[in-house]
Amino acid sequence: MKRLVVLLAGLLSLLFATTACDDKAAADYQKCVDLETKGQHDQARAACSAAANADPRSTDGVAAAAKMVEIDTKIKDENAKVVAAAAASAANDTKAKEDSEEARCKGKKWATKCMTGHRPDGTEKWTGMQWFDTRDACKKVTSGVGTCDECACM
Repeated sequence: MKRLVVLLAGLLSLLFATTACDDKAAADYQKCVDLETKGQHDQARAACSAAANADPRSTDGVAAAAKMVEIDTKIKDENAKVVAAAAASAANDTKAKEDSEEARCKGKKWATKCMTGHRPDGTEKWTGMQWFDTRDACKKVTSGVGTCDECACM
């Protein structure tokens, strides 16, 4: 009976000791959550990483690691949107440039020449100048024909 009381006292003291320990990740995890709420994902990820490293097995440390994965997904999605917007902008700029060249070339012809291979002596074999009424017709012919000069208005 006396051993049981001593054992029980030891277990209770151990229980109080573990619950009294501070979660070393708590402050950084709270900072992580606050920054993520504000939309500052890069700083939030850094705070979550600090929390996960400070106490990886604590409740807040585990939660910080999970939150870090969630934030990584958000950052990846944001980056994908930026890349898509840049690609769309580049496509619009290219289309606008082609449209202005098309307008400038009204009444003229589009021309190109293509390299179709090499002669037996190793020199390049080129087509003569090829003339087209529209830029689109020029592009259709030059695609997949080897190495062609860019279609030009002449």
